[in-house]
Amino acid sequence: MRISILFFIIYGTFALKGVNGMETQPSGMEIQAHNSVERPLSTEELSRTPKSPEAISEVDTRLPTSLKPLRYRIRLQPFVNGNFSIFGFLEVEMEVLETTYNITLHMLDIITKNDTVKVLGSGGVEQRQVGIKSQHYDPVRQFYVAQMEEALMKGERYTLQMEFLGYLNDQLRGFYRSTYKDVDGNSKYFAVTQFQSTHARRAFPCFDEPALKATFEVHLARETWMTSLSNMPLAATRPAKGQEGWVWDRFERSVPMSTYLVAFVVSDFSYIASSSGEGILFRVWAQPSAIRQAEYISQLGSKILAFYEAYFNVSYPLPKMDMVAVPELQAQGMENWGLITLRDRIVLYDPDVNSVRAKEKLVEVVTHELAHQWFGNLVTPFWWDDLWLNEGFATFVSFVGSAHAEPSWKKMEKFTTEVLQKVFETDGLESSHQISLPVNNASEISEIFDGIEYNKGASIIRMMMYFLGEYTFRKGLNSYLNAFAYSNAEQDDLWEHLTAAAHRDRKLPESLSVKTIMDTWTLQKGFPVVKVARSSDGTSADVSQEHFLLMKEKKSCRTQDLRWWVPLSYTSQGEANFDQTEAIGWMKDSDQRISITSLPPKDQWVIFNLQQTGYYRVNYDDHNWNLLIQQLKDDHEVIHIVNRAQIIDDAMNLARAGQLSYTIALDVFAYLGKEREHLPWMSGVSNLSYVILMFQRTRAFPALKLRGIRIISPNRRSEVMCTAIKAGGEREWNFVWNEYLSSNAENEKISFLEPLGCSRNVTILSRYLEIGLNPSMGTRKDDFKIIFNSVAKNSIGRQIAWTFLTKRWNDILPFAKRKRGMLLRQVTLSFNTPRDIKDLEHFLQDRNTDLAEVTKTADQVKERARNNVMWMEKNFHEIVEFLEDHGYASPKLCYGIFKSVVIVNLLCVVHIQFSFHAFPGTGSFLTGHSFRGKPVSVLHECDHFIEQKNMFRFCMLLLALPMYPSTSPVLLLRVVVMRRPPPPSAAMPPSGQGQGWVGRCRPGRRYLNLPACR
Repeated sequence: MRISILFFIIYGTFALKGVNGMETQPSGMEIQAHNSVERPLSTEELSRTPKSPEAISEVDTRLPTSLKPLRYRIRLQPFVNGNFSIFGFLEVEMEVLETTYNITLHMLDIITKNDTVKVLGSGGVEQRQVGIKSQHYDPVRQFYVAQMEEALMKGERYTLQMEFLGYLNDQLRGFYRSTYKDVDGNSKYFAVTQFQSTHARRAFPCFDEPALKATFEVHLARETWMTSLSNMPLAATRPAKGQEGWVWDRFERSVPMSTYLVAFVVSDFSYIASSSGEGILFRVWAQPSAIRQAEYISQLGSKILAFYEAYFNVSYPLPKMDMVAVPELQAQGMENWGLITLRDRIVLYDPDVNSVRAKEKLVEVVTHELAHQWFGNLVTPFWWDDLWLNEGFATFVSFVGSAHAEPSWKKMEKFTTEVLQKVFETDGLESSHQISLPVNNASEISEIFDGIEYNKGASIIRMMMYFLGEYTFRKGLNSYLNAFAYSNAEQDDLWEHLTAAAHRDRKLPESLSVKTIMDTWTLQKGFPVVKVARSSDGTSADVSQEHFLLMKEKKSCRTQDLRWWVPLSYTSQGEANFDQTEAIGWMKDSDQRISITSLPPKDQWVIFNLQQTGYYRVNYDDHNWNLLIQQLKDDHEVIHIVNRAQIIDDAMNLARAGQLSYTIALDVFAYLGKEREHLPWMSGVSNLSYVILMFQRTRAFPALKLRGIRIISPNRRSEVMCTAIKAGGEREWNFVWNEYLSSNAENEKISFLEPLGCSRNVTILSRYLEIGLNPSMGTRKDDFKIIFNSVAKNSIGRQIAWTFLTKRWNDILPFAKRKRGMLLRQVTLSFNTPRDIKDLEHFLQDRNTDLAEVTKTADQVKERARNNVMWMEKNFHEIVEFLEDHGYASPKLCYGIFKSVVIVNLLCVVHIQFSFHAFPGTGSFLTGHSFRGKPVSVLHECDHFIEQKNMFRFCMLLLALPMYPSTSPVLLLRVVVMRRPPPPSAAMPPSGQGQGWVGRCRPGRRYLNLPACR
């Protein structure tokens, strides 16, 4: 009998070489003949199974518990530069936990050579072969099953051996192929793995569950001009017998680990080497032309690895760490033990090209994946229902690592706006889900890799650190990591070790455990709003908690049933001590309300949830809100920066939920003209964007837009290009598209994709979406999400994107269906009419719409749309009245406000954001004596604005440009796409083009090509 999942086209002499390098006859295998050599398999050929297993949510795909793997030996020969087939050999030693007649492994997209399958029993000098009665494949459960002629006895060990045939797919999962272009424009192939969560079975038959850890001895065959990598260091290399130009690399046996962490790379990449403080070899690999851009990550990675060793007080257990910058990767990074793969556009850094935000993103990703070496790799959850123990910890610890790497960024403060406040929106839905969530199959597992697992997980871990104190928290983590090293754990194991540390340090009473507290946060969805209602004299308050929902539907009745253990911290106007972040008191999950005394008189404010360390919102009585608003107006710096951002976020979301008037919530914004810190601005921008989105299709939008421009964040390069493309046409769009195609800097190319979606030409936008689905046009498979979102954010393109999504849904990202949910969420953000809901429900209920891996997202999208309709009904008129009362009713006022500063800002934004020098022919725009009557000395005013952090003037370009339609979009683009500073010898513009700069100096700014002032 032949087990066949794929039909491969095998050709030439190589196709008949076995994994041992000798000529072999593929016994029992039916080889499909084809005239064309090196023809990749079609999608249809790759999916010849009775039914997609991802579509069968009722099936439990867990393996039987009768066997446990101990040791794998894997030999793989991938024909990276041939027909993409893989010759494989597997040997796995197993221990029998319960007597059984069957050996069951996971397997997918693999052809087994049945006559090579052997089962050997242990004992004696020679291993005894056990007869195999039958072999079969279960395509629904992805099971390979060998039925034995005799029972495998409990306590005994057996070894399974088999040869098999695999395939280097192009779907970014399993063992897959990808390409890059070298400096001469030639395409180069390489092979890389992505096994999380259930894709190791696509590379070799295995026990593909996280609890089934074993050691791995990996052998990889490669052509001599390429390099192979695996989790462990290279042990030996020898020629492949009978195959000239090929060698076999053998890697050291690994520590015990889960299958999803095994990794291989076969490429011609170059590397930069460094060493951590403990002498661990640290290498960063990238395509040869980009290797110099890996210098920063090389320094960063070794520094963070050494820092984590000290922070956890647990040594990194492997002798080396390789990081590989991969052009195509499903995620931003993958934490394979000792062989981390990272998306090259994120981690390759050129200070002359990349923004500070790009550098910040690089640090986030690297610190996240390195944190997994402890949380996920060293200690692994038993099953995916505790995924948050991996991703929540890695997300939180990445902020700790980032703060160590770049202290000036104040990443621990930014956690609130970048993580906690963002996940509040999802977790404030009735359709949210608990962190620890039962899952049974590949589709359900894939779907839970969402913001709840990552961001809510990180937020409640941060809350624990604060209510336990960092010292106690770290002691508990150290005990946990040591107790379960190279093994598996559940959340209760973590609670046990943290409780022991808390009791030793007297952070919790003996009668209270971490489990009692944290189960209320992990085993139920949502979070509370803590309501503080002060007495008439202010000296006491009734404090209550309630499940916070962005919008309560009439049928919702569960809000009174959900209660949490809430750590309370607070301060008052008289003391203003925001550093006391450990819990002063607790609200139990049995408490509906408690009373707090010893508060200040009613003329002084109180603030709860200091530095927003607790995972909850706070609402006050109107009098306390007004005291806080007045304090912000008088002297906002009295209140901690994180609490200023919290006050804005809580007020706007309480108003959105109908628990606070928008008059009070919008009054909080009044102080922002004085704000000099980034955090409150970001909170304000994020919250006002929802109101703007809801108003975008209404008559009141011009007035709101005027109010909102006061807090638009500083422009960036892509936003300036977006403005030019929006004002231009085909010519401008093609200009940026050609820049994208011609750029060899992968970390730069991404900056062109978003602006291309800003066009107001419907034909261009439709064509752009089609380009995104066709990688042969020059984009990557994982670029489609960027392309689609850029069109969906465009008010002109939103309907185009929605129509495209509904018509092409099943063709989009078939290899990563979970990401379809992200596209659905983006394009429906503005849905706020009954017609929108009708269209959405019609699409989701269509039986041809494949909702595999997006069922939870679909529920959340429907709830958001219904919430938006209710929000419009309740709040539209109140906000319009507020705008009218504050003088923002007339859009004519817009021109008056911007008239005096538009020229300054038009030049300022272009100059401040980028290092550049004048292009020939652009001198009149950049360096002439005047521009529309304004002297070029305004460039020095630009310095003044930035130094004084005058955000109001700095942030007006997007509204200003349309007032000057004669400003050439192409000219603006020629400025902003300039990527490199001039060489040191570059001459200044000729006198006819740039007299405005000649003889001037730059007052401490590096963005002008002028000598420094003395």
